[in-house]
Amino acid sequence: MDFPEKLLQKKLLNESYAESDLNDSLSCSLNEDPDFNPYFEGDISASEESYCENETFDQNSSSAFIVFWSCLLSLLKRCLLCSASAFVEKISYRGSMISVSLLCEKGHSNKWYSQPIINGMALGNLRLACGVVLSGLTFQSVSETLGFSKIQGISSSTFYMIQRKVLQPVVNEFFLQNNRAVIEAAKLQGGVEVCGDRQCDSPGYSAKYGIYSILNKLTGKILAFRVVHVSEAGNSNNTS
Repeated sequence: MDFPEKLLQKKLLNESYAESDLNDSLSCSLNEDPDFNPYFEGDISASEESYCENETFDQNSSSAFIVFWSCLLSLLKRCLLCSASAFVEKISYRGSMISVSLLCEKGHSNKWYSQPIINGMALGNLRLACGVVLSGLTFQSVSETLGFSKIQGISSSTFYMIQRKVLQPVVNEFFLQNNRAVIEAAKLQGGVEVCGDRQCDSPGYSAKYGIYSILNKLTGKILAFRVVHVSEAGNSNNTS
């Protein structure tokens, strides 16, 4: 079952996140790295270019892409209001979102954001944190992958803040909704066959906690589960 992005959107709309909650704000200058050469030295083969051109996607969807700064800069040479020549005044980013302040030759000043912002939170930062949680990967491994790829990500403090304030409440709400549906469906069946088992986080009797689950054998769905401390059962054998 797909993770409900509508619940994430609803959660964000009901909460407000100030920029002080996200510790990724940073301004930078175009001249900070004089040795940086953004231009690709090499040719794309005809087959590779044809493959890229044939790829399609739903333009009405909320798909996201990786865009290099050198490619983005070519789109920001014109004023967003009057199309006159413009230059970049300031570049800043918050996690994976970049914002660019522009000033055109006619005096127009405007700011462009690379991501939608919902109540102070960049949507790409939310999706990145969500992807880490739902994939089962660790934040460190994802952060290192992005770092080696020179792709801007989010800090650990931002990740854990999003997990605590947004993802955990939404996951809990999603679970409760589905759990109620499973129980209601079991009631309509007129009867259930249940079995239970405990899963430990390590082999043997060294685990401090275990998850005890109740399964409906007729449907193969979990009716309930509980995190159990070993002291609640007296000894580990009682919860096996």
